[in-house]
Amino acid sequence: MALCVDTPKQRTVAGRLRWTAHLISDTSLEELHAFAQALGLPPKAFHNKPNRPHYDLLDHWIGHAITRGAVPLSARALATRLAALYPD
Repeated sequence: MALCVDTPKQRTVAGRLRWTAHLISDTSLEELHAFAQALGLPPKAFHNKPNRPHYDLLDHWIGHAITRGAVPLSARALATRLAALYPD
């Protein structure tokens, strides 16, 4: 059971340069949603993409997620975990 956050990258969000990351659960969507709700993430941060359900985290949420137990991973490691959960 692990919630994971990939390495933050700088992206332009709403016209501003921000650090962003992705939050996933390698266990279940229920775990992912419960964790996101406990963090106070807005529902619009969830992206239910086929084989890649995740929450987008803006800079101020990344540290909170890690402090509350999310495991920091590289983007490649995070993608590998998603692929294991959602094979094509």
